[in-house]
Amino acid sequence: MLSIKDKNKPSVLIADPYCSINNNGEPSGHYIHFFKDMKNLMEKDFTVSIACSEEYQKYLSGPFATVSSNPSGDQLEKLSSFSRLSMLNVKPISTIRRLLQLDVDAIIFQASSLPALLLSILSTRSKFIKGKKIFLTIYNDRISGKSMKDRVRRLLFCLAKKKISGIITGIPELADIYQIETLAIPDYFSRTPKGITEAESTFLYDIAQLGIVNEGKNIERVVEIFRDTDLKVAIAGRFNSNERYEEIRRSIRDYSNITLINKYLSEQEYFSILGGARFVALPYETNKFQSSGIYYEALLNLKPLLVSDAPFFRDVTAKGLGYKYDELPSNMTEFLRNEEKYLAMQKNIYNYISQIQNDSKDRILSFFREKIRKE
Repeated sequence: MLSIKDKNKPSVLIADPYCSINNNGEPSGHYIHFFKDMKNLMEKDFTVSIACSEEYQKYLSGPFATVSSNPSGDQLEKLSSFSRLSMLNVKPISTIRRLLQLDVDAIIFQASSLPALLLSILSTRSKFIKGKKIFLTIYNDRISGKSMKDRVRRLLFCLAKKKISGIITGIPELADIYQIETLAIPDYFSRTPKGITEAESTFLYDIAQLGIVNEGKNIERVVEIFRDTDLKVAIAGRFNSNERYEEIRRSIRDYSNITLINKYLSEQEYFSILGGARFVALPYETNKFQSSGIYYEALLNLKPLLVSDAPFFRDVTAKGLGYKYDELPSNMTEFLRNEEKYLAMQKNIYNYISQIQNDSKDRILSFFREKIRKE
């Protein structure tokens, strides 16, 4: 059993009990950046270890508690419905319960499967949880809807709530939804943004939409707005529905300005397209509370944004970080290629992201000092 107890510092385990990997056997998603950022920051005041799979450990520093990895994307889709259900909801329970038994003062869990996490907390013997601080990293609202899944998650959360010390999220509104102590921070909080002179000045694309294309992204709206323009657009990322991909492909076949790339992007491919884009489009559904790692990735690379009216993007227009794509003028090509406006947005982005990075570090340490050291 891993023990990282230290007489001088409280011990903290940062854990991803799922550890999703892509088709190439590499870590999938941005939680690996959370591992790095949180460990580097918290080591000032705490003894920190990481629970992750061997695929993740190659990019991190220990000590480690090793958990098994799980497939994502095409590999996951090839499994039977029963196998997928077991992989996503049953298998993590045994992993989480094992982690809950480790001899540490606090655990910060990545809540990839919220039901599995809550069931594990509820079913673990109290002697392993008593006095242990448990925090959940949550990226969206999973409990306030009217669907049966949301109702079940809401019930489980209410039952487990007294054993949870708080949640970590990029969305301040979740504090009211979950009704629990909340630390609202950006997905990336310990990285240095590019300087103005380092940012790219030549572009392969005017607009890029990056990442997995799921039901929460309104790609159809991006196509509708920009297909009959001179703007060069890249929609790059794996579609989770082949039927939807085919519909999009058919809708743009007469518009050569839009490039469609239906695949999981390697890190090199991802940053190549990001670096070669003038703007980054984030077409998230407007009725959902969720954060976006690509939002911060774009800002760290001084890329202005084109966003929906989703509440998470309220700072984009308020702080001069980009535009709402539904409010672009009819002469949008000339408007978006205006170099004076573009440089002004880059300066706004640099000041904005630098400020929230610095503020976040202070708030993170203050939050955990209070919560973990409180008797």
